Amino acid sequence: MTDHLNFAIKRHEENISYVNALRWEIKKFYPKEYEVGLKALEFINDELGIKFSEDEAANIALHFVNARINTKSEIGETIQFVKVTQDILNIIKYTFGIELDESSLSYERFMTHLKFFFQRIKKNIQIDDDNDFIYQKIRKKYTKAYECAEKIENYFFKTCKRKLSKEEKTYLAIHIQRITQK
Repeated sequence: MTDHLNFAIKRHEENISYVNALRWEIKKFYPKEYEVGLKALEFINDELGIKFSEDEAANIALHFVNARINTKSEIGETIQFVKVTQDILNIIKYTFGIELDESSLSYERFMTHLKFFFQRIKKNIQIDDDNDFIYQKIRKKYTKAYECAEKIENYFFKTCKRKLSKEEKTYLAIHIQRITQK
């Protein structure tokens, strides 16, 4: 992070503006880290007299997220996670034609599931518990949610060249069902 801040200060001195295209998503998905980024900007302004835009708070937040998720992870992977998360949410919104309640417990649980889901994807780990009974029940009971999970699988195949296991789709379908219920 110190290298990043040093570079940001140099950009500021050279009057080079920077726009973080994912600021809104970072603020939404990582509100605590974003708040820490804002506090860091206050500190920098007080200590150095440099007033950065909120885009820089999002950059700082990414460093905290990255450190928490995996110390060997790259910022690019965290940015990719934010983009993939937004794409998955859009697939769900368009499939069901609804806006999601981002303040609900089901939404929070889904976001947590996606964080671990993305870590499994990154590490090439699949959930394979061979419980065909649950798979069949969820597929029949939550047809639309399961179809949505299959759309997400298609998205992953196009972007990551990876298919999802039946179990992974089953868990996605359960979470999708929960966050789309009124």
